[in-house]
Amino acid sequence: MPEVDAVVIQDNLKSNFNLQFGRLQSFVSVVGVNTNDLAVYDYILKEGDSKLERGTAIIGGWAAKNFTNPNQRPGEETPPPPELLGQQIRLVMTKNASDGTEIKKTVYLRVVGVLVESRSSADGSLYVRLEDVVGWNEWATGKRINRSRDGYDSLVVKAKDVKDSVTLADQLNTLGLMAWSPSSIVQGINSFFLVLQIFFGGVGAISLLVAAIGIANTMTMSVMERTAEIGLIKAIGASDSDVLSIFLGEAAGIGFFGGLGGILLGWLAGQVLNMVALVYFLNRALRGEGAPPSVVVFTPLWLPIVSLIMATLVGMVSGYFPARGAMHMPPVTALKHE
Repeated sequence: MPEVDAVVIQDNLKSNFNLQFGRLQSFVSVVGVNTNDLAVYDYILKEGDSKLERGTAIIGGWAAKNFTNPNQRPGEETPPPPELLGQQIRLVMTKNASDGTEIKKTVYLRVVGVLVESRSSADGSLYVRLEDVVGWNEWATGKRINRSRDGYDSLVVKAKDVKDSVTLADQLNTLGLMAWSPSSIVQGINSFFLVLQIFFGGVGAISLLVAAIGIANTMTMSVMERTAEIGLIKAIGASDSDVLSIFLGEAAGIGFFGGLGGILLGWLAGQVLNMVALVYFLNRALRGEGAPPSVVVFTPLWLPIVSLIMATLVGMVSGYFPARGAMHMPPVTALKHE
C-alpha cells in the first residue's frame, strides 16, 4: 500500500515470568519485534540507543522506575529506581511439566535503552528481538510455532502521514483484518466533544439571548427615566449622534463589565477545578497508577479576549434600539415629560 511506511511484527511472551534486577523486580509486558531499530516507532529515548540485537532489551519508562523489593519489610525504606542502562537484567520464566513440577528458565538481557514515558503501552513494555520471544514461547509451549496456522499476535503498521492512518485502518479492515488507529480513537473523542460543544453552545446561546433581553430592558427603562435629561441635553445643543453615543456607551459598558465578571468567575472556577483534579491525579500517581497531568483545565489566551469582545458587542446591539429611541426624541416633548 502506498500509504504504508513500515510494518513491524509483534509477538508477546506467553510464559509466566517476572523481570528481576538484583533483589528487585518489575512487572512488564515482554514484546518481541522484528526490527533492529526501535526508532521505527518514533518513541523518545530517555537514555541509551534504539538499536536492538539478540540478547538486548529496551525498557519503557514506567517499567524502568517501578522495580520493587518483593521481600521489603514494613517500615523499610523503598529502594530508589535502579540505573538500568548497560546493566544485565534477568527474565525468569516458569512452566509446569506434565507431572505438575515447576520448571524455570532464566534469560539474561542487557538493557541498551530506556524510553521516555509516553502514557502508552510502551511505558510498561520490555522490547526484545522477535527471535528471542519465538524461542521462549516454543520452550513454554513445548512445540514449534506454525506461523501459517497461528499467525502473529499483532502487526504495527506505520503510515507515511498521520492523516492517512484512519483511512489505512479502514482499508485493512476491508481486507478482513482487525485494524485500529489511535487517530480513530481521537476522532471518536472529538465527535463526543463536538456534541458536548453543541450542547453547551446552545446553553450559551440561550444565556446570550436572556442577557440581551435584560440589557435591552435596562436601557429602555433608563431612557424612560431620563427623558427630561435627554430633552435638556438636546436643548443645550447636543446632537442626535451625541445622545446615541451616550446610551450605546452605557449599553457597551454593561456588556463589558458583565463579561469581565463572567471571565473572572470562570477562570477562578477553572483554577479550583485544576487544584482538586491535580491532587486526585497526584494521589493516583503516588500509588503507581500513572503520571499525573500538568494541567486539567486550560484556558487559551484568545478565549477571554473573544468573550470580552462578544459580551461588549451583545451589550451594544441590545442597547441600540433604546438608544435610537432616545436619539429621535424631540427636545420639547422630552422636557414636558418632567
